[in-house]
Amino acid sequence: MKIMNWRLLMTTVAAGLFGLAADFAVAEEASVIELAMPRSVAADEAVQLVIKAGRLPKGARLMITSEEGETLGALTPFGQELGGGSSATIPVPRSRIVNGRLRLRLVIVEPDAPPRAPRAGEIESLKLIVLPRP
Repeated sequence: MKIMNWRLLMTTVAAGLFGLAADFAVAEEASVIELAMPRSVAADEAVQLVIKAGRLPKGARLMITSEEGETLGALTPFGQELGGGSSATIPVPRSRIVNGRLRLRLVIVEPDAPPRAPRAGEIESLKLIVLPRP
């Protein structure tokens, strides 16, 4: 029984380490994008990133990470058979905004394909908005 537990532990540790390496690899697949804040943010306000994606490949998702690779959010399209794109609004941690700018990476993750940077037409717009905190 102890051997089974040891193997299970080692498998779990290996999977966790591989997952960390995969996250790092994903973060390295896209160039850094820098967005300027529309204005300064007051203490009682929050920042959100509004993303409008074009048509993505079947089963693909758009991962949004900080420059360092921390996942901020993801966009998984629905209803594209009608020809439309998808949109999402993602909260942005204030700690990620430096000198009025947000630096992030966009990565397309598809089944059975390596992570990659978005291609022309896959990202229609990125916009930072400032809202009152709820």
